[in-house]
Amino acid sequence: MFKVVILYPMPKDPAEFDRRYDGEHLEIAAQIPNLRKLVAGRVKRVATGSADYYRYAELHFDDEATMAAALASEAGQRSRNHANELSTGGMPVRLIVEIAESA
Repeated sequence: MFKVVILYPMPKDPAEFDRRYDGEHLEIAAQIPNLRKLVAGRVKRVATGSADYYRYAELHFDDEATMAAALASEAGQRSRNHANELSTGGMPVRLIVEIAESA
């Protein structure tokens, strides 16, 4: 399984970010094809000190090829562009993660 982890820096206006993220962005992201699971949350703190990030999301896919096709799709590009527009505190950090599952 593969996932994309998106980390959003602290926005200039957190209330406006939340309004648009919850009211617009999650619906846009949910339209990405072959998305197995979407997880979104607020960063409360990091183990090494204060929170450098405000929100995070995980987009789960069955495999790397499915993920790549989904992100390249019209819905995937629309979601990425909207995320970039929302992220007024700097560009979101995107991590591609291969999930190692154990029994």
